[in-house]
Amino acid sequence: MAEDQDKDQKTEEPTQQKLDEARKRGQVVTSRELTSASMLFAGFLAVAVILPMSATSLISDMRSFIEQAPMARFDENSARQLLEPMMRALVIGALPTMALLLFVAIGSYIMQHGFVWSAESLKPTLSKISPLSGFKRLFGMKNLTEFVKTLIKVALVACITFGFVWPYVQHLEYLVGVDVDESTQLLLNICGRLLLGLSISVGFLAGADYLYQRFVFLRDQRMTLQEVKDEMRNSEGDPMIKARLKQIRRQRAKKRMMAAVPKSTVVITNPTHFAVALKFEMGKMEAPILVAKGMDEVARRIRAVALENSVPILENPPLARALHKDVELEQEIPMEHYQAVAEIIGYILRLKGKVRSQGPAVPPPGSRLRRD
Repeated sequence: MAEDQDKDQKTEEPTQQKLDEARKRGQVVTSRELTSASMLFAGFLAVAVILPMSATSLISDMRSFIEQAPMARFDENSARQLLEPMMRALVIGALPTMALLLFVAIGSYIMQHGFVWSAESLKPTLSKISPLSGFKRLFGMKNLTEFVKTLIKVALVACITFGFVWPYVQHLEYLVGVDVDESTQLLLNICGRLLLGLSISVGFLAGADYLYQRFVFLRDQRMTLQEVKDEMRNSEGDPMIKARLKQIRRQRAKKRMMAAVPKSTVVITNPTHFAVALKFEMGKMEAPILVAKGMDEVARRIRAVALENSVPILENPPLARALHKDVELEQEIPMEHYQAVAEIIGYILRLKGKVRSQGPAVPPPGSRLRRD
């Protein structure tokens, strides 16, 4: 009951980290039917290509053995002389076929999930020797599915074998009276057709089985929502995640910066490439504070927000570039820029009527108030 409840809570798709950990434990998507289909096709290639080339040499050695057998002496040396050529031909003929089957068997596993090496499955666990766990595995859904697949495969193989071999049954009785070369070619032809038909039919079964095995594997690797949260929390040291968090922080800082522009005292521009927004409150601040800054597109946004909120925009290219380079957000203006900034702040305050002025407010030298 607890196991079923745990499965019901696993609603999230497995993350790449979870799949990598499963791979380290040797848990990957594997279809035995795909290997079987590959081996059958390799057998067809062996019968169609390799065996016909080696059959001629093997038949010749067998003829020599049969012809010399009545005249041979039954001692160790003579038996070795008779058997060595035939055994050599058997080995030479079998080696390419065995090498092909071995290559295909290994290649079919690597093709499914790459090279996987894990000693995790070799470690002794109590669940492997527990009678209760063994009973559950024996009568579980996985074994039931494998049993059904075996029945389908046996029925399929039986039908295909009957369909391919039955047309040749009437020719089998004539094999005794025909030449060895001809009978060998007929048998190879029958075996080749049979293996080709089996490999194609089992191949379709293998494709369906691989999709099913992948579905079962991903279902078993599903995670609970808490597992996903814990994994994300533990993965903050990952460079990609840190970069993503840094990007999110930059976006949030940009939003806060844009939100501070309407409350700023003045925006100083370059006039188009740079823009800095300064805030100063008489009696509350000792020096103006830089609340926003940016280049190009960000500078354009700062100017647009300032225009929308009637914040004065003053062109002073040297000062705008210097403040953008030397001052960070939420920092006070450094002393070397006090005089230039004080003149601009004083002009803006006189313009707004917050300080007394004996004459009209005039922008400081090198500055121009933008009206657009």
